[in-house]
Amino acid sequence: MNDFFENISFNYAAVLILPLFLLFFLNGISKKIKLIDYPDNLRKTHRKPVSTIGGLIILVYVISFFSVEAFFQKTYGLNFSSILILLSILFYLIGYYDDVNNLSPHIKTFIIFLILLIMLPLNQNLIISTLKFENLIEKDILLNQASLFVTVFFIYIFFNFLNFSDGHNGIAISLTIFFISALIIQKGNINNFQFYFIIILLILLILNLKNVLFLGNSGSSLLGVLIPLFYIYDYNINSSLLCDKIFIIFFIPGIDMTRLVYERIQNKKSIFIGDTNHLHHLIKYKFGSQSTPWVYVLVATMPYLFTKFIEENLITILLNIMIYFAFIFFLKIKRN
Repeated sequence: MNDFFENISFNYAAVLILPLFLLFFLNGISKKIKLIDYPDNLRKTHRKPVSTIGGLIILVYVISFFSVEAFFQKTYGLNFSSILILLSILFYLIGYYDDVNNLSPHIKTFIIFLILLIMLPLNQNLIISTLKFENLIEKDILLNQASLFVTVFFIYIFFNFLNFSDGHNGIAISLTIFFISALIIQKGNINNFQFYFIIILLILLILNLKNVLFLGNSGSSLLGVLIPLFYIYDYNINSSLLCDKIFIIFFIPGIDMTRLVYERIQNKKSIFIGDTNHLHHLIKYKFGSQSTPWVYVLVATMPYLFTKFIEENLITILLNIMIYFAFIFFLKIKRN
């Protein structure tokens, strides 16, 4: 256990002060900068205005931590810390503008691709150059000139399926905790950023479940770039998780987004138009609102848990495809 926490320094505890300090002025700050989610009697279920300051709290934490990291500890290096801070700010602002002005999905996609294509080449540890697998495919796949575009596409896919899952209190934050935890477990220890980030997320999760605050598009956009960047960085530096295992960890929100896109295309609807057919909606109709985040997270963690008992990742993937669609069929039958 001591080895697990060997990298933790309590000197970093100070980076918790500023983001958590914002909670004491939650209502004032939210109103001042228009971080309020108003009920619209359509797909939103809350009955009174709720602050969407969750994303800002995460942003302040990221900026605080990596500012200290860049100039004092230098574990990640100035280049990585600077890029991460800048990308976090830019993606937060994309989500913030979307919260306030309903940014067009096509414009949002263009901006995301443009930012990533410009920023990622500034640090080669943020670009996937080779696809390596545990046992799904024997040989590594060299991406060569396609490296940057594959990396951008991976981040964009993650960005979207996290956004797709962010439709019920607790789910997006719980998924983020799970994604970070899986990385920690595979690596065998926890670093300072992960340790304090989980503390922040647990506090936000409690407040989110109590309907005190939401992440908002700003928060889900920020998490949508942070998590894949850390996975890519670890993939290049430590190889704690390889492609097939990462695919399994992201399997449930990823396949649910794929199903939704397919169904919208089949029904001749825009893939960007929201509906109430997401996995969390179907779970809610069957199990109720209170149980939804816990059932969703249980389902989302199952593929990774299966890898602890099944060595072949291909078998794990095929098994989870069958379980997922059987579960969807069950939920839809009960809904009808």
